[in-house]
Amino acid sequence: MGKAPDRAVSTTAPRRYVRCSTDVCLPTEAYTSTVAIGVRCKDTFHPLGTGTLFQADTGPVCVTAAHVVKQAQLGPGELCIRAKGSQLFAIQNNEIGEDDSHILLAPEPLDVAVIPLPRIVVDVLGKRALLHSSHVTADKGPSKGVYCLLGYPEHASGNSISIEDQTESVPLHFITYGYGGTTQGLGSYHQRFHLLLAWSPPHTRGRSKIHKEAASISQEVFVNFPEGLSGMSGCSVWKLASHRDCPDTASMGSQRIVALQTGLYPESRIVKATKWTVVLALLNGGIGDPV
Repeated sequence: MGKAPDRAVSTTAPRRYVRCSTDVCLPTEAYTSTVAIGVRCKDTFHPLGTGTLFQADTGPVCVTAAHVVKQAQLGPGELCIRAKGSQLFAIQNNEIGEDDSHILLAPEPLDVAVIPLPRIVVDVLGKRALLHSSHVTADKGPSKGVYCLLGYPEHASGNSISIEDQTESVPLHFITYGYGGTTQGLGSYHQRFHLLLAWSPPHTRGRSKIHKEAASISQEVFVNFPEGLSGMSGCSVWKLASHRDCPDTASMGSQRIVALQTGLYPESRIVKATKWTVVLALLNGGIGDPV
């Protein structure tokens, strides 16, 4: 008899997992700006990834991984975001281009997309729902810092949601350290543009300073790696502290966004993120050839 497949999430630890939580440990703006991205087919929303609402000089945008946008364009559905409060907004122009009226894509292997948002998003959600440049900081890796990924994994809401469903989705926090090991064999990794995070350092397998720094973790789930993180692609990466040995240096409201999650190295047990400086460069006219 074959072994039954592992569940994506459980309250007991599977063999290969990351410890996540649903506790609040980031500034309010982190939650209001975090949205699910997917496609609407008739009366159903199919989430594909996570995005972050950001106020650019050219107007409101949603930042996510480029592969999420490309996946959405493969199907017949309409590209949409599902914001806090279960509100669904259609992206009026889902064409890829080179000006701020189209979706901007960073060159490979940076995997970043900037989606212009219709004004109704700000009218309905309010300006405080978006992040601003004051929420961003540059992170010069390799880093020994403490980080938090915030996104909507697919298992939390399923792979399809009725547009009539007003159930509030709860974002998942994955708190971990910067990865400081060898980068040999990590395809498409560039130190200038990418941040590497450990998938589950030993410290996170029990109660430790990393959790106390963020919050009192009371609602934990064990998420299979990597399949349990499906739907987190494009999610924000926040820096909680500069050094793992000094977690108390960060406080609520002082955390800053430094990257977005764009890839995984399952065999090496590493999470890859693209630095937010790439987003700013893309918004300011382009990056050039990163290779």
